[in-house]
Amino acid sequence: KLAAGERISVNFAVSIERDYFRFFIVKTGNGEVNGRRALQLRLQIENVFLRSVVDPIDISYDVESKRLLLYRGMSNINNERGKSYRASVVFDYASQ
Repeated sequence: KLAAGERISVNFAVSIERDYFRFFIVKTGNGEVNGRRALQLRLQIENVFLRSVVDPIDISYDVESKRLLLYRGMSNINNERGKSYRASVVFDYASQ
């Protein structure tokens, strides 16, 4: 559904809040990560008021293997003030 451009809604757990929030996911494009064809997606919180203070999360999935290739957004690691760090993680899977 996402690859076809359809928007879907999901509950997304936020561990620091010990709660979950309703997010929507949309396709933002097709691209490449580490030489692999990737489906690029964005998760955004559905609540319009919270969306103004909560940054989206961008992820990319390998089109063939369906594995996560890239994550950009808030992490579950906090700084000394209790605020979450933004993270950019590129996943590289070793050959099996």
